[in-house]
Amino acid sequence: MRVLQVIHDFLPRHAAGSEIYTFLLSQELARRGHEVHLLYTEVFVNELQYTLHHGSYEGIPFTEVVHNHVFTAFDETYRDPKMDAIFRATLESFRPDVVHVQQLQYHSIDYLEIAHAAGIPILYTLHEYCLACPRYGLMMRNDGRLCAAADEVQCGDCLEHDPMHLPIQPHLRVKTDRVVKRWVPERLRRMVRKRLVKYGFMRPANGGPPPASRRDFRGEIRERLRVVRDRVRRVDLFVAPSPFLRTKLIEFGLPADRVVFSDYGFRAERFANLRRKPADRVRIAFIGTPVPYKGVHVLVEAFGLLPKAVRAKAELHVFGSLDVDPKYAERLRGLAATSGARLEGRFANEAIGEILSEVDVLVVPSLWYENSPLTIHEAFLADVPVVATRLGGMADLVKDGVNGLLFERGSAADLARALERCVTEPGLRTRLAAGIGRVKTMEEDAAWTEERYEALVASRRGAKRR
Repeated sequence: MRVLQVIHDFLPRHAAGSEIYTFLLSQELARRGHEVHLLYTEVFVNELQYTLHHGSYEGIPFTEVVHNHVFTAFDETYRDPKMDAIFRATLESFRPDVVHVQQLQYHSIDYLEIAHAAGIPILYTLHEYCLACPRYGLMMRNDGRLCAAADEVQCGDCLEHDPMHLPIQPHLRVKTDRVVKRWVPERLRRMVRKRLVKYGFMRPANGGPPPASRRDFRGEIRERLRVVRDRVRRVDLFVAPSPFLRTKLIEFGLPADRVVFSDYGFRAERFANLRRKPADRVRIAFIGTPVPYKGVHVLVEAFGLLPKAVRAKAELHVFGSLDVDPKYAERLRGLAATSGARLEGRFANEAIGEILSEVDVLVVPSLWYENSPLTIHEAFLADVPVVATRLGGMADLVKDGVNGLLFERGSAADLARALERCVTEPGLRTRLAAGIGRVKTMEEDAAWTEERYEALVASRRGAKRR
């Protein structure tokens, strides 16, 4: 069977949960005899947007589309005719039996209509809330407030204060700047810039946001909600890795009878012969991408709140690239200097087992709803209990007092209380580790997915015959 996997970013430049899962699933499907092709985007600021690269990663063929996150209008953020043309060409050249969508950000929602019209069944794995939320699928506003639902007023207000940037392509902008500086008087340049800032097409020179009243997004959000809710009807089956995510997106408008819960599968062999390395201190860790919505600052602050006697018995390690958000990284460095946390930087995904063999407690302090974090499953595979935010898919996986502890969202004080228990309460970590249940393997996940593919293809063929 030929399977086209569609995802926003991919390895090796991007190693978040959805990218890692897509790679592992593609590997296992290929091992089972299926022909897999990847379609994904990547930023190359020195190349024209929509340039194509072809190649293979670890034996899996791909089509890589240059997308520099440049948009000329708001509707291009979710439906892009040029990406549609690339998708059509990929369907014609690869001729897939199934389209498996992992993520449509930087692609186009009209892929669903195109594949459906071509008679190709669509399976869509839901990794976050991008269908409902135009702000990166976080369902969280700039000020940290969570969104209960998507609506034109709330989403419009959110984008009004965090607008999409609409620049021309970067490499063209550099050339244009040279011409303008040479031929346009300084006074005229200042006047033009002032107008562009006023109408929201440029940020002020001090880097602050454009005027909040510059644009009313409500009409555009209304149209986005209409288009997305229409296009999702073309999907044959949605897979939600967490019950919370399933509920949220059914509330948004996904057809409940076509959204099934099935958690991620994992390469359990990476952890089969894991030997835990003892230490004199309790080793607490964060593993992931250090960005604000992941709440790493809450963890570092909480560690600093521990009594000195408790902190002397523990150590905190933060694993993750500090290059993703340099400004936030500086904030973490300041907090770490005070609390004594260690910022370990980027790590190879293949080393996750080795890292977890030296971790006693994993902390997932995310401020957004999360889906079904891969790091929680990997910690469970390594028999490491987890302390997580009492929110979203994290609370689906971590049962308070059974296989981990939960704390209130954004509360460094409540997290500090949980960490103190892990350090000082006799036998607690052992009891929590004993409460960890079985984690689904990637072999099981691929077999289940394969059955879904076959059922969808058979159903579509039957419909054609009828």
